[in-house]
Amino acid sequence: MHKKAAASGVLVVLLLAALLGASSLASAKPRALRYRIVRHTRSFDVVKGHGKRLVVRRHVRYVRVHGVRRYRVVRRHRRSMLLRRLPRTARSTSGDTPITSGSAEPAGLPATASSAQEACPASNGNDGVEATRWEAGSPDYPQWWALDLGSVKTVTGVRTSWHSAVPDGRYQYRIETSVDGASFTTAVDRSANRTQGLTTDALRVAARYVRILIVGASAGALPASVNEVIVFSTDAPPAPPADRYVARCGSDATGDGSASRPWRTIQKAAESVTAGAVVAVGPGVYDERVVIPSRAGGDAGAPTRFVADGKVVVAQGFVVNSHHTVLDGFEITPGSSCITDGQRTVGQVQVTGSHATLRGLYIHDLARGTGITIAPGATHTTIEDCTISRPRQGGIGSTNDKRGPSYTTVRNCTITKWAGEVGIDTVGDHWTVEGCTLRGVTASDYQNAATQNGDGIWTNHSTGNVIRGCRIYDIWSHEGFARQHADCIQFWTSCRGLVVEGCTLGSWKPGGAENTPGPTQCIMLGTISDGSSCDITVRNSLLLCGVARNTHPTASGCTDGTLDVTLINNTFFSNYPELAHVTRLTARNNVFYSHRGFGGVVDADHNAFLWNAWEGGGSTMSAKEGPNSLGTSYATRLDAAEVFVDPSVDAAHDYGLGADFRPRGVLADAGDPARAPSCDLAGVSRGCPPGIGAFR
Repeated sequence: MHKKAAASGVLVVLLLAALLGASSLASAKPRALRYRIVRHTRSFDVVKGHGKRLVVRRHVRYVRVHGVRRYRVVRRHRRSMLLRRLPRTARSTSGDTPITSGSAEPAGLPATASSAQEACPASNGNDGVEATRWEAGSPDYPQWWALDLGSVKTVTGVRTSWHSAVPDGRYQYRIETSVDGASFTTAVDRSANRTQGLTTDALRVAARYVRILIVGASAGALPASVNEVIVFSTDAPPAPPADRYVARCGSDATGDGSASRPWRTIQKAAESVTAGAVVAVGPGVYDERVVIPSRAGGDAGAPTRFVADGKVVVAQGFVVNSHHTVLDGFEITPGSSCITDGQRTVGQVQVTGSHATLRGLYIHDLARGTGITIAPGATHTTIEDCTISRPRQGGIGSTNDKRGPSYTTVRNCTITKWAGEVGIDTVGDHWTVEGCTLRGVTASDYQNAATQNGDGIWTNHSTGNVIRGCRIYDIWSHEGFARQHADCIQFWTSCRGLVVEGCTLGSWKPGGAENTPGPTQCIMLGTISDGSSCDITVRNSLLLCGVARNTHPTASGCTDGTLDVTLINNTFFSNYPELAHVTRLTARNNVFYSHRGFGGVVDADHNAFLWNAWEGGGSTMSAKEGPNSLGTSYATRLDAAEVFVDPSVDAAHDYGLGADFRPRGVLADAGDPARAPSCDLAGVSRGCPPGIGAFR
């Protein structure tokens, strides 16, 4: 009898524990929330509520966002719907993932931390100085460091330079994101991190706050510490929910493009989708050259989208024949049957339709052709947050070197180590190239035939093009100055209305003629020998190498056309500009480190001259220089150390790229306010009166 009673008691306890456990699990679940139906169609409903707008397909139990299940449908009503948010699992990894899209957030954004040493505050973690660091106030874990981006953006990656005082010191961490600073979600889980020093983590999530939660270290007494954290982001919104799916486990024969029965190839999706569809492509390598037919294009309000859902490699690239089409997030590199054309007429990605958007592409190590080509007649192509590394012929260009597309925008892209021709060829009308970095080769690659360069940007046969906020440097002619030359920006014919503003061009690294700064030119203004008319405006820019006509030894030097040049608030800290062949020159508020002749009609005033001679030539002064200019004779020349904060151009200052060319002394308020841009190269208000040069 006592045994039965004891057994009954145990059973009751177990039942109570089970009930309590179920109750605890139920309470841990996110509660179901009501969403109002704002649009009703035969195949899906659009619901709105709780700061979200979602597409709910008919006869499905889950709502997908970017191809991932995010909500479960609890109950459907006539005018509303109950949805429960699913737990979001983070991607767990022990190694680095490359960041292939987005641009770096500026240094100095507000940073906070769980604790900090007095000499190593949280602000050191993103001050732009690698030598400083944030360090936690104790060796206890967990610790965290967070950054406020100022607004909600699409965060695409985090690069962290860790500080370690012990050999093989490694940190285990998670990257968390938030839109409100209160509720954080794990985006990357590196609790098993094996990388020491620099780590890179790619992600794609909408967030304002990015937090690194350090959960441990390889050495017990190692306090959490980072030298520098760089967050990459883009203003581009995340892609809408997918309509159709492609996966390596799918089938073109039996699949219908649904999440449960995906297609196997992207080509099948391109041939099957309706206009305005969103195609999510699952992770894997797709050895195909995808041709998107014109019938697959969308419209201005609903473009057709092909979105990489994870690491997706398309080995032979794309041909986009459709209008209003988006490619987002793909890695592209030559496969077994890559393109064979050796010129720029065929690209690894080729665009013939208008209103195409190429976003977040990583194109690299091409055996032939150019990274991206755009056909003449295509309009309103947008290329943003893309990385192109080691393209064979060039980075981006037209399929015709005399006719090109119009209204092309290249934004926040990085192009490196192109070989043979040009990084970007802007033939055509109304190109805008902004926020881009074009870096030719590193010092170790210099004079290596496998990594030879052409020029940075060509602007021939163009009208109304703008190059804004770009950095173009380390461009080397692999056979040396006697055989080749390579320039940051170059044109030699038919270039009308070109504007270069807010750019940093070249470096002081030796490599030009007689060991002068390389590459050959910041801007080669051409010989203009075909009778064409060219004009260019350069403002708010730092130029660390020459500006002149074609000085290559084989150049004819003849100038049959006209060339008008306007220079406003630039700093020419270089071996010259040589502008004797210019038809008309307008110059205001510029600093000239050295100069070798201003020809034609000259309208110049409020400039400053330092009179440093290079290449065995002396500076010359135009008799038409205005009365407000400084240092107009050798006797009154200015000294760089006295008029700039820190004009160092040695290796420690990255050959001028890390120098401080802010003006001081006589330059500070000597500019012409009638011609000065309102902000300087760094985005700082110039004030009135403005200073001379690119910086306030």
